[in-house]
Amino acid sequence: MRFGTGIFCALAMLAQPEPAQLTISGDKQWTDTGIDLVAGETLRIEASGTLKYPGKKQGDKAREAGPNGLPKQWLDLVRVMPAPDAGQGALIARLGNRDSARPMLVGARKEIAVTVSGRLMLGVNQTGRDKAEGSYKVTIERVPPKQTEAKAAEAPVF
Repeated sequence: MRFGTGIFCALAMLAQPEPAQLTISGDKQWTDTGIDLVAGETLRIEASGTLKYPGKKQGDKAREAGPNGLPKQWLDLVRVMPAPDAGQGALIARLGNRDSARPMLVGARKEIAVTVSGRLMLGVNQTGRDKAEGSYKVTIERVPPKQTEAKAAEAPVF
């Protein structure tokens, strides 16, 4: 039993795919990453880049957002964005393609413990009418289980 568990852990480590590189455009709200996740996995997502939103009035300077989003303003309270706690332009994620899937803030870097299996969707926290110029370069990496977890899995079950 112990031998089989050790082989399983070793095979899981060898099966770790290379990090995925994606571009998330500011002119779309959601992007299908093509990555299917299984509950129990851990992901590391890192993003860089800039989105530019036009000024609110003619002659206003464009507002630039990084993956952490723009600072929240009082007007954001009446706007319906997917992740209401995050600022406009923030990089967000959800599991599944249904509108009922709950978005979460990713920002410039986040590790996510996957609790529900599903397709990873990445998006920009903005309304359906918002269109930004620019994009985010995103790296998605599956994080291997910690050494202590692998050793615990080898321990006999009492």
